[in-house]
Amino acid sequence: MAYEMAQQLVAQGEQVILAIMESWHPRSHQAYRNALPFFLWPTLYFFEKLISYCKESSHLPFREWPAYWRDKLASIKNFLKRQWFHLGNPADYTDMVTSATFYAVSRYQPKPYPGRLLNVIASTRPLSNSTQDTRLAWSELALRGDQTVFMPAEDSGRLFVPPHVQELAHHLVAYFNHECPEHFRQSHLARLGNDSRIEPAKP
Repeated sequence: MAYEMAQQLVAQGEQVILAIMESWHPRSHQAYRNALPFFLWPTLYFFEKLISYCKESSHLPFREWPAYWRDKLASIKNFLKRQWFHLGNPADYTDMVTSATFYAVSRYQPKPYPGRLLNVIASTRPLSNSTQDTRLAWSELALRGDQTVFMPAEDSGRLFVPPHVQELAHHLVAYFNHECPEHFRQSHLARLGNDSRIEPAKP
């Protein structure tokens, strides 16, 4: 989303400083590209929940089944009446938003970016042998070059907690000062230590 926003702002003549953090290229999400159309989502949701409830109930004592299924069938009934948006489990919203997001991402075709960008990668994220790492693809799209920073974090969430958030702040301040020093003077954005020490880390 930030990448496309930057594209549109640059096209309108705006000055943009783009930083991308632990983001995967859309080709990593092609499995979602052929997902069912959204008008079939309720049917898919119904059967997924039904299968999930069957699995859950199989681990319960038989005497607890009636109460369990009364509760779950009531939830399904609310869903079919479109009341679940008000009464449903918050996890339901998360499932739908996540699926919709990956569906949209899988169909997005990023164009080359006419400027520079900062690409922050969590270098210690566990990856399977079959995973195609597309995080560097954003750097390849930057027509005016990029700065890629590898930080020893396990995922994007870890970038924003100690001790990584301090290092991330240093990288951001240094990059902003380098790209647009007239807007990020010390009076507006304090320099964190010696910016010259901040170089792209080694993976």
